[in-house]
Amino acid sequence: VKIPMPAFLTACILMSTAISKQNKIRFLLGIFDENDNLHLEEDEFISHIQALFTGLAALFGLKGVTPMQRIETFAKYVFARIAAGRE
Repeated sequence: VKIPMPAFLTACILMSTAISKQNKIRFLLGIFDENDNLHLEEDEFISHIQALFTGLAALFGLKGVTPMQRIETFAKYVFARIAAGRE
């Protein structure tokens, strides 16, 4: 199975029992925070969620995974809810 490197790393990092939760967040932030501002912008968050779904689907051998457009819509909704909670 061929998957993009960010998807592979996301799945491996999240499933690891040897990495603390704090370090998992640091690793993932380092992968997806493209402008290094220590938080995820909407497009970075969407990339992270897409990588998460892709990586976990490959890890568990799921076929017919959710189309990227549906994942993007879901990620935008979640990001908006998180952003609304900060106000």
